[in-house]
Amino acid sequence: MLVASMLTTALASTLEQANNAEVTTANQIRCGVVFYKGSTTSFDLYKNDRCFDLVDVVNLINISNSECGLCVFWNNHDCAGDSSWWGGPGEHRIPSSMSFFCT
Repeated sequence: MLVASMLTTALASTLEQANNAEVTTANQIRCGVVFYKGSTTSFDLYKNDRCFDLVDVVNLINISNSECGLCVFWNNHDCAGDSSWWGGPGEHRIPSSMSFFCT
């Protein structure tokens, strides 16, 4: 419970900072790819300084860059509602997700 509480507090602080940050594309780091549910279509996954909405539902991700230490996915747009998955590098099947944040 303590770890979950600490993660929630840290994530809330990070999201607050990210919501106030301006998006920059010059220094983006590619973390890997996400795959849309029921499709072989993939989308590049980048380290980002704010919540990013996905075009469709994602349920498979491959984080191939160890510089991306933590990615958090949500089941709704705008990183709202419950987080559906969080973790680091590797290929992961995740619950249906519609937005994410990677640090």
